Formats: sequence, structure tokens, C-alpha cells
Amino acid sequence: MAVAIQRNMGLLALAIWLILYGLAGLVSLGLPAIFLFGGLRRNDKAIRVPLSHGDVVVWGGPARLRFHGVLPLAAGDHPFAGAFRFNLTFRRAG
Repeated sequence: MAVAIQRNMGLLALAIWLILYGLAGLVSLGLPAIFLFGGLRRNDKAIRVPLSHGDVVVWGGPARLRFHGVLPLAAGDHPFAGAFRFNLTFRRAG
């Protein structure tokens, strides 16, 4: 499975990965979340990956077709985002 999780990687590094390798990625900001990275079918068992503010997830190749998502958030208060989580998703179009 071609997926990488990097703590506090930053937007510039993510943009470079995407441009060089044609990958998909996301940046998680705000409240913590549990990222689910599943299989090619919706009912395949998913891997649970805890995400914190500033974490980056990058994937590509055959893994770009796998189901993915985030579990419902627990209530909380983040110094930057308050009671919210923001997800910035990047992928090359075309």
C-alpha cells in the first residue's frame, strides 16, 4: 500500500511531493481526527490513523483508488481552530 503519514510536514513540502510524483494528499488542521484508509471496496477493513494539527497524509499509485475518510470528531477546543477541524485536500487534476 503506497501511503505515507508525516507529522507537521507543511504545505510547501506537500506541494513539492504532489508536483514531482503526481500524488494525492491532505493536511489536517484543528481538532484531532481518525483517518480511515480502506481497500478497493467500501466494505474492506480500514486502517485507522490518528491525525493531529499539521499532519500530512500522502498517497499515490494504486492506493489512490482506495476508499478513505474521517470518523466523526470528538468535541474539543483547539487553540487555532476552536471546535473545528479543517481538511485541505490536494491532488493533481487531469
